[in-house]
Amino acid sequence: MNDGVVLIIDTDEDICRFFEEKVLTPLGYKILSANNQKQGLEIALLNSPDLILLGESLAGMPELKFLSVLAQSANNSPVVLLTTTASKDDLLAAFRRGMSDFIALPARFDIARETIKRMIDDGNARNQREESDHRLLRVEAVQITMITLSHYINNYLTALDGNLTLLAEYIQQGKGITSLVEIVEHSQINLSCIKMVLQILLNTTSVSFTKYDDSTQMIDIHDEMINELKRIEKKG
Repeated sequence: MNDGVVLIIDTDEDICRFFEEKVLTPLGYKILSANNQKQGLEIALLNSPDLILLGESLAGMPELKFLSVLAQSANNSPVVLLTTTASKDDLLAAFRRGMSDFIALPARFDIARETIKRMIDDGNARNQREESDHRLLRVEAVQITMITLSHYINNYLTALDGNLTLLAEYIQQGKGITSLVEIVEHSQINLSCIKMVLQILLNTTSVSFTKYDDSTQMIDIHDEMINELKRIEKKG
């Protein structure tokens, strides 16, 4: 039993019956159907079928209205045109508008089955690749974000370490209270910045991604950093 969902959009009952009974049911696919363009679009947008079989009469030939509307939506279901009369120019136009393949009618069982199965298998493989790519991008984004925040902490720790070293030297040299206070104030700023980065890590619970300087995408920490800086300024 296959998990694929196929939407048939056609007004010809004989064609629909042929594909439902002779092709799709034996292959184990779930079948959705519509006999007009509006209903077909609604079903396609609501269900995102694995494949759409589109009757020539409802494709809006030669304007290809159905393909144009579908392309403007978020739906990426592949469309196979069922045609008896489409010319080469019409087919080329349909491919340019997003049609994935066509089946010439009357169709042979083996050709219809092979085309439908290939389109669904290719779509499943493509979806798996895209999901794998998305997972890799998310992992990379988290890694880049952690590296960026680590650099912030390292820089602030280095500055804090330098201030504390200088403070020790000034104390040994008997420097005036003004110089010592200034170093302590700088150290407090560094410490506040370290706390800020740690707070950003704690606040980053809802993840969105962005890019800085056209580089690899990372978790968007800009807003959280601005908020933390404002809190520091208010405390100062």
